[in-house]
Amino acid sequence: MSELDQRVFNWRAIGRALAVIVLIPAAYAFAVPPILGTALNYLDTGPIAGNIIYRLVFWGIAFGLILWQGSWMRQSVQTQILDDMALTGTVATFILIGVKFAVWFIYRPVINCTIPVAQVTADNFMTACTPINFLDMTDVIAAVAAIVLSFIGALANRFGGSESG
Repeated sequence: MSELDQRVFNWRAIGRALAVIVLIPAAYAFAVPPILGTALNYLDTGPIAGNIIYRLVFWGIAFGLILWQGSWMRQSVQTQILDDMALTGTVATFILIGVKFAVWFIYRPVINCTIPVAQVTADNFMTACTPINFLDMTDVIAAVAAIVLSFIGALANRFGGSESG
């Protein structure tokens, strides 16, 4: 039997890495708009959820966790890092897109408000601000970059690391 026939995914390592990569950015995504909205005395979470810095930090957290979990998986799965991390990064990215959809659906992100954001309410946010699509070009580029990052990290770990672990 060849080496390819013997390979199976290490589902335990993949599950652990997926949990870390998805749950931490999801906690950030769901917690920050209401916390900052309350702290800044905003009447709606839309302006915070639509803020580019908030959205970039979401993907930045995901990138950092992909790199960290790739390093951990290298120790855990050894030579299977390419297969396992590529699968983990791809699945995590699609789940994170689902998180972005949930944030979009719940918090209704908006940009370019014509009134002070502290005065934006559920009644006037559609006329006073521009709603954003659930995925804009920033999110698409970040999602593709996350998948590419997981592949590059897996390749670097596979061919650049020592085989002894």
